Amino acid sequence: MNKLYLDTCAGSLGIAIVTKDKTCKSEINAGKKTAEELFPLLQSLCSDALISLKDIEEVFVTKGPGSYTGERLGLTVAKVMATLNPSLKVYTGSTLKALAANEKENCVSLIDARNNAFFAGFYLNGQEVKEERVDISEVDQFVKENNAKIIISIEDKNAVITLKDRTYIKASILEGMLMLDSDQYTYEDEPLKAAPVYMHGKERN
Repeated sequence: MNKLYLDTCAGSLGIAIVTKDKTCKSEINAGKKTAEELFPLLQSLCSDALISLKDIEEVFVTKGPGSYTGERLGLTVAKVMATLNPSLKVYTGSTLKALAANEKENCVSLIDARNNAFFAGFYLNGQEVKEERVDISEVDQFVKENNAKIIISIEDKNAVITLKDRTYIKASILEGMLMLDSDQYTYEDEPLKAAPVYMHGKERN
């Protein structure tokens, strides 16, 4: 089974091609050029994996929360591929769950939401408690009460600023995606209707 993993939600462009023989992956900080860099990088990784785009049978893509533009970009790519290949299976997943997959202990995964707020995923013993938009005080309370670790995306510079002197771990959303089992994603029976995750509050641009 040839699989594509794609994340564009939180400041970095992450792509992985997984075949029965190898895994080819790359994660870059493309900034505002993410849309320009995406397809050349995707084609390059397909070449490294010795397959073509039409050989991809399953797509796993994050749908947020995160950047308003980034959330839509990854889903748009998946929808275009599904349109061109009706037999393609599309799965969507949470950026917060992918981040949390990097840590097996109690943790809170964070993506900057501006105004001293975060999109946050709270996890106890690997099990999701909730995902919502919170302020820093709620993060502090959860960390203190549960001896939890804070995890942020490797490219989330705004989160670093807001967290100040708090202890945190930088992790890769893409690597987390690869750690998740397929049943931890949502299978999109109608891929063209797949929608980004928007949490209450002001979204990042």
